[in-house]
Amino acid sequence: MGVFSAKLTGPLCMVLWTLSASGEVSVMPLEHASATDADQHIVFADWTGAPEPFAASSDLADDRQGLIREVGHLLARALQKEAVFKPLPGGRIQVELLAGRIDANCMTSPKWWAQPTEVKWTEPLFTGGEGPIMRADMADSVTEIEDLHGKTVSLYRKFEYDDPLKKLIEEERIKVVLVDSLDKALSLLQMGRIDAHIEFTSVSFRILEDPDYQTSLKMAPLRTDTFGYSCAVADHLIPQLDSMNSAIQQAQQNGEITALLRRYNFPDSQHLPVSSKE
Repeated sequence: MGVFSAKLTGPLCMVLWTLSASGEVSVMPLEHASATDADQHIVFADWTGAPEPFAASSDLADDRQGLIREVGHLLARALQKEAVFKPLPGGRIQVELLAGRIDANCMTSPKWWAQPTEVKWTEPLFTGGEGPIMRADMADSVTEIEDLHGKTVSLYRKFEYDDPLKKLIEEERIKVVLVDSLDKALSLLQMGRIDAHIEFTSVSFRILEDPDYQTSLKMAPLRTDTFGYSCAVADHLIPQLDSMNSAIQQAQQNGEITALLRRYNFPDSQHLPVSSKE
């Protein structure tokens, strides 16, 4: 499946976003970018509409800037460049990457691309998954994919889901409600209109930090899919791919990735609920 929003108008208002050392966001109009700038910067997609922990915290007192930007800075440092972030809706990211107008798209997976061989991929940074977040009184009973049979489940419109869940959908063994936003899914859960919503496990953990949901909602002990989070890179960045992979390996070995995940309360593979698929 698969973060942040920016409203831009007018032909000259497309901007690149970058973070200063203090964590503040500054903007760089594209019309002023030079060839020297391109040599000094690496431009990452900043997926608009991203939920936390992929995007920056909505709490102004929280200085966490989101995993998309954290990973971007990690890789940019390895290439001795400055990370720059271009806000894009999900439907534009692949187009911009293939056209070479951005350098990389991180916190994504080849599983989500219709033609993943069109681009090159880094090694996975870490493992993620998705599964049901449910009404608290029902969650503990859903340990196998078959336990969703007969339930009303919300799914994101236009998202691709893994084969076991797709089979339940195709056989009409679950009732599907399509939603366009997490807020809509949570509202339906709270009203009892649906029994479960399939969400990134990391996002579900973040939701359950909210006191408004801690007693009414719960994660089921089931993963409906697992995947590695990687970066897709544009053709012109392929010569840097080995350096990016070396940086990922070093960050995994020296504990930087583990510390990053802990900072965001992100459930890495060993912390995810056990699935019947394993």
